[in-house]
Amino acid sequence: DLLETHCRGTPRERAAAARVLYASDATDLATTGVDLLLGDRPDAFSVFGIDTLYRVAEADPSVLFERAAADFDEWDPALQQQVLLATRHLHTVVGGADLSWAVRAIDSPAERVRVAAWRALDAYGWNPRIRAGVEFDAIYDDPSPIVRADAYRLLGAWGDPDALATLQGAAAAEPDARAR
Repeated sequence: DLLETHCRGTPRERAAAARVLYASDATDLATTGVDLLLGDRPDAFSVFGIDTLYRVAEADPSVLFERAAADFDEWDPALQQQVLLATRHLHTVVGGADLSWAVRAIDSPAERVRVAAWRALDAYGWNPRIRAGVEFDAIYDDPSPIVRADAYRLLGAWGDPDALATLQGAAAAEPDARAR
């Protein structure tokens, strides 16, 4: 309670307080840590803060996913990218967790968020609900060859017939040599 009350000023303070909780193996680490890090519309974190978010969320990823489902659209693109980065590295069974926010991030106006979304979803290709939410045809419409290249990597990683068919079509039609 003391950390939550007095350590919400800056992203640096938030990360330090959450890391103390992590190091002390606090009960309800995920809920308290994610709230401390992502509550009240925070600014983007340093590398230490991103690592702390990952470590805290690893205790119970559903807490991070629920927070992102509720608040993702309110965060600035830098923080969205960081949350997607943590999500990408969780590599966990998410069960019924709502990852629609990560799928929606594919359509973000910010290129860096779209790249991070494609990279994050790569790890969750086994989930049929996530696969169903990804519109493969939208890849061709993205103006950024960097984003398209990451989408193509996801298709290759998923490796199912639909993904591979889309990837083959992209290889034939992609105008950017580096994305191809």
